[in-house]
Amino acid sequence: MQTALRRDNNLSVSAAWARYSAIFAAAFFMLFLGSSRYLIVYDEGITLTNTMRVLAGQVIHRDFYYNYGPAPIYALAGLFKMFGPSVLVDRLFWLSGDALLVVSVYAITRQVSRETIARTAMVLAFMWVFATSVHTLLMVAILWSTWLLVRAFESDLPAGRGFAAGLLVGVAVLFRYDMGAGCLACHLLILAIASGLRVSKLRSWCSSMARSLWGYGLGLAIVVLPLTWIYMRARVIHDLLFDIVIYTARHYRVGRGLPLPRPQIKQMQDLVVYVVAVLILVAFYVAVRYLLRQRRSGVAWVVPQWIGLLISFGIVATMLYAKGILRIYAGAVEMPAMLCLVTTAALWERRDLLEPGLRQLIKGAVVLFAFLTLWGDLHPISSEHKFKSSMLMWFIVPGKMAPEPPFQRWCQDQTPITRGVCYVLDDDHIQTVEFLKAHTHSGDTLYVGLPQHDRVLVDDNITYFATQRLPATKWSHFDPFLQNSAPIQREMISDLERNKPPYLALDSEFDKVHEPNGSSVHTGVHLLDDYIAQHYRLVKTFGEMTVLQRIPDTLTGEPLKLD
Repeated sequence: MQTALRRDNNLSVSAAWARYSAIFAAAFFMLFLGSSRYLIVYDEGITLTNTMRVLAGQVIHRDFYYNYGPAPIYALAGLFKMFGPSVLVDRLFWLSGDALLVVSVYAITRQVSRETIARTAMVLAFMWVFATSVHTLLMVAILWSTWLLVRAFESDLPAGRGFAAGLLVGVAVLFRYDMGAGCLACHLLILAIASGLRVSKLRSWCSSMARSLWGYGLGLAIVVLPLTWIYMRARVIHDLLFDIVIYTARHYRVGRGLPLPRPQIKQMQDLVVYVVAVLILVAFYVAVRYLLRQRRSGVAWVVPQWIGLLISFGIVATMLYAKGILRIYAGAVEMPAMLCLVTTAALWERRDLLEPGLRQLIKGAVVLFAFLTLWGDLHPISSEHKFKSSMLMWFIVPGKMAPEPPFQRWCQDQTPITRGVCYVLDDDHIQTVEFLKAHTHSGDTLYVGLPQHDRVLVDDNITYFATQRLPATKWSHFDPFLQNSAPIQREMISDLERNKPPYLALDSEFDKVHEPNGSSVHTGVHLLDDYIAQHYRLVKTFGEMTVLQRIPDTLTGEPLKLD
């Protein structure tokens, strides 16, 4: 087994890079052809609109609410400056991360298993990314930073590896503060356990930790300290704490939490959350049992690489799983699932060391994982076939793909949505966007809200980017118990009074969507609804989209009292 593993890993550097490049290109190409031309009005709209705000000189957290790190929108802002604002640039950016994650799973798995197992893990990673594609660039940073720490179970962590791991954790912080901080805590625990398994005396343990941490800390500091200084200079810290800590601690679990998934045909892929939990537990069980057996045997204490991998990846996977379980579904466990692919590959390579029952458990879990992932792939494939929205079909027969008459001129205009590739919205949004662009100027602001603002699930953020009109309020990204609370609605009213957007758009497409959490609660706060009714009048309705125009100030009468 070990001879076969060494033979599979015995590639020259140039041959390895050629192989990884080929995998990246193939994954990228297939993901691109399989991607949808329809835009996602909430998640994708948030990223694109906030990137537009950054390009206009606004500062994250201070000038607009955002509950992730700065890396996605500032990286896209840089790309937009080089290539121009474009959905195509945005999609290629994220597809590059998807393909890089597939390559990363293969490259790391190949270090602990033979070629056939690594290829299987790679295929499963590709299938998962095709179905979910959530935070893939963040996952790449977490995967590699954790892999770099595995060496600490054999000896003090070399300074170079520690520096690279710390640098990558800093990158993870830039993408998501919470995941980066959680990864840092896990890495400190990993290094503490690794040093504790190698040395027995407290003084030796402290010395080992210090030698392992200085490079890691330096790499982390190079990323985090400049960001902290920039935030302090821009007076962002207070708003950052509200967006990331205060709101999340008070309302996220109630407003966004979901119960554990139950068996149902339409969402069968969500059952993979239980498979991932089993794979994490198996990794810990094997690692602990191996260490206990070695200690009882009385032989020299040695922790092989694959055991270090099970411990390291298991700890990080547990943290990521605990974070995802607050809103549990297949996409929420993508990150621990990628780590589990690596640990399961390492276990299957050494299946001769496992008892028959455990081998059958792992085999069954992998088969079920593959089946549920494939089931999850069927949804986007069938959806793209139904709506004729796949990029592949557009390349084959572009004239017969959406948008259909009378909206075909949508693709003829060179806009940020149609430049390079004609990405589309539904007919209601297309008509709304064209109306707003025709009746407003580039310097005008816009507000896109809900028919009733006392209940919030999600909201339309893509219309801002589609019209290239900046949001009139800081709070354009909606979350439960935020925009349907009295204090935030008062702030939004002040923003609307100051910016006086000539038109508003209200999107009712989410009115009939209810989740079993606080997003279905009506708070009874109608301050914003009353303000809109007093200052705006209906001018157009496009299906689920309603457009209102501001009434001239001379006709508004007395100003609305917010108290």
